[in-house]
Amino acid sequence: MSKIEKKIRSYFEDSLKYDDQYENIVSKANLQRKEKKEGFRFMQKRNVLKLAFPCLLVMVAVVLGIVLLGGGTPNVEREEVAVVQMNVNPSISFVVAEDGTIISVYGENDEGKMLINGEVIIGETLEEAIEIVLKIEKETGYLVSGNVSADENKILFTIETDEDSVMKSLNEKVNSTVATVCEELNVKETLNVVKSKSVDNLVARALELDPTLTEEEARQMETKELLKYISECQIEKMKIPTEQLEQLYNNFKQQKIVLVERDETKKVIDGLDATYQTLKTTFNEMYNGLLEAQLKLNEAYALWFINEDSVYQQALKSYQDAKVKVIVLENEIAQMPEESMLKPIKELELNGLKAALDLSYQALEVSKKSAEEVIAGLNTVIDSALLKFDEFNNSLPEEVKTVVSSSLQNLENKVNTTKDNAISNFENEYQAELENALTQLKTYKQNLVESLKKTQEQN
Repeated sequence: MSKIEKKIRSYFEDSLKYDDQYENIVSKANLQRKEKKEGFRFMQKRNVLKLAFPCLLVMVAVVLGIVLLGGGTPNVEREEVAVVQMNVNPSISFVVAEDGTIISVYGENDEGKMLINGEVIIGETLEEAIEIVLKIEKETGYLVSGNVSADENKILFTIETDEDSVMKSLNEKVNSTVATVCEELNVKETLNVVKSKSVDNLVARALELDPTLTEEEARQMETKELLKYISECQIEKMKIPTEQLEQLYNNFKQQKIVLVERDETKKVIDGLDATYQTLKTTFNEMYNGLLEAQLKLNEAYALWFINEDSVYQQALKSYQDAKVKVIVLENEIAQMPEESMLKPIKELELNGLKAALDLSYQALEVSKKSAEEVIAGLNTVIDSALLKFDEFNNSLPEEVKTVVSSSLQNLENKVNTTKDNAISNFENEYQAELENALTQLKTYKQNLVESLKKTQEQN
């Protein structure tokens, strides 16, 4: 099975777990209910769809435009030409193909991840993707309509590409689409588009998405390679619902890669005869110590950042609750006539809520800093352990050092395999945490939408 097939299969198998994604797949594949056509109606049964998955995989991939690759027909890979970042506070980035369709989408912060959760964006055109996001931002209150100035709705786009014609085309699409959609939504906006041809920006983006990538490796890539790498990283992380879980994944992936070289060395050391018993004992103590340190780091990260009862998660919940109140009241005030006698009172109330939101944010930052200090201490322990491995390797007898060096000749392939399997291994190990975070994300988004609808109905 090819790497692409594995990604497509993994995507659909996981997507079919959730009702909203099931409906998206059915909708995209045009599997509408045909009450009078019994032969077609069975396709609407989720269990049957799952059973028929191997047969339907190719068909669905074609109809969806091969979701993971951003559209098209089998055996035709679309070439990435640009990264388009969209920022209204929720920050979202798209990798755009040469035909203008979206190959990958990524929430760059928690609110960006919340915004695109459950939305079908991959395979759409850039114009359609912008429209989808703008409408969600209106539904969730990040864009405010009514009696507000354009400065209240600041929309920033950054276009990163090295091709002038692509830059011009994307700039025109962004400007025309934002203007059209905002007019339709009755939103006055201030749009700023930043155009960048800097390879440094793409390198920085790739390094941020994949901390296992070295700067030297990134700078050896051509622009097309960087864009493709960025897109693959975004696809890899598309099912991670929060920033903190994404950081935990980065740690997890790095740890697995670190172990590849140690595992190969361990095979050689374990195979030595009794003459080298002291070396064998020393190495295995170091190896087990590294495993223990990695485990403690992951446990501490979950304890401080991920668990529902952690100080950070409690602070995050308070911040989100305060944010909902501010967004709802901002939208309520915007709908009031200028002459309304209640408006000054509501504005005073809003100032109080904003002050509370600021305090919640400060508490969140304090809890984050405290947790990061603990994690930094544990990372120091791991760095120290890795340094001891280097010292150990340098002190090996020449005959052993030669065998170890030989065993590490084909390490690159094993590292690449480890990278390819990292996300599926992470999802298996942290399934409960991922599902819990996804549920919370959906709840937060739903609270925003429903609270705003309630306010609009009352007005």
